[in-house]
Amino acid sequence: MNNTSHSPRVSLRRAPRETRHRPRRERCTRRPKTKTKTKRARRADPHTARDACVGFACKLALLSWCVSFALPALESASHHEDGGTNQTERRLNTYAKNATYAVALYACLGALFDLGAVVAAVAFGATLARHFDLPFLATSFGDFWGARWNLVAGASLRDAVYAPITEGRFFRVRKKTAEELDAKTKRSRRVVGVFACFAVSGAMHEFVLWALVGRSSESQSNAIGWEWFAFFLSQAPLVSLEYAARKKKTAREKKNPRGAVFFVARRAAQNGAFLVAQLALANALFFPPVARNALDARIVADVRRVLGVQTP
Repeated sequence: MNNTSHSPRVSLRRAPRETRHRPRRERCTRRPKTKTKTKRARRADPHTARDACVGFACKLALLSWCVSFALPALESASHHEDGGTNQTERRLNTYAKNATYAVALYACLGALFDLGAVVAAVAFGATLARHFDLPFLATSFGDFWGARWNLVAGASLRDAVYAPITEGRFFRVRKKTAEELDAKTKRSRRVVGVFACFAVSGAMHEFVLWALVGRSSESQSNAIGWEWFAFFLSQAPLVSLEYAARKKKTAREKKNPRGAVFFVARRAAQNGAFLVAQLALANALFFPPVARNALDARIVADVRRVLGVQTP
């Protein structure tokens, strides 16, 4: 009996013409997917209870260092400088103290958010989003506000304010082709949406400042100075200009790619320039109402009381 009919058939057909004439490098199998995640994919991962516990411990240690060692050292230096020293030294001490306040603010807010995430994850099994993503490593104003600082509030403003403006829900638009709509109105809607988000955020922070200071007439006159509103509104043109410049820079980089050393050095320079510019704006608009209403001393005293740190 002939068993050749039961043997597996072997195809003797040649590869297609377009496949035969390809180079060997293009005909190889597809490369396996790497396990390294992009920055956007990492931010989309849920914030688990383990992540929240580690973040809470790190931020609590950072906050303790700020209120126990850094701020007392700067305060003692400022007391020694009151006896008629150079104005530049006093200004540098103020800048250093405000930078320490910024780090302490991040640590305090991050610790509170992580503590709430631990309770929600353990008690209800909820998976929460990240609140911060190393904000002091930001390389631009857009990177800081859009992808690193208070991500939950940023996502809420994006859904409630930015998206309705950019999608045209607040405007009546004539019937146009898709090309004309993208070319003429998309850019202006994006700019209007950015300004609206920062205006709403500034108004909310101004209300928070008014609530923290108190409701007495004397305190109200000191609190409502609209510096916080101006601080947040000043971020909008910077973010818009960065977006326009980044599009042109991306087109140039695709034509002339650079090496890894240049990429790391550029990011370090961008990070330093951003931190200096943001601290200068904060010194001019954000911290003056805090010092005028003595909020910094009150909040530091409350944090020291909660942590059990003795006042120096």
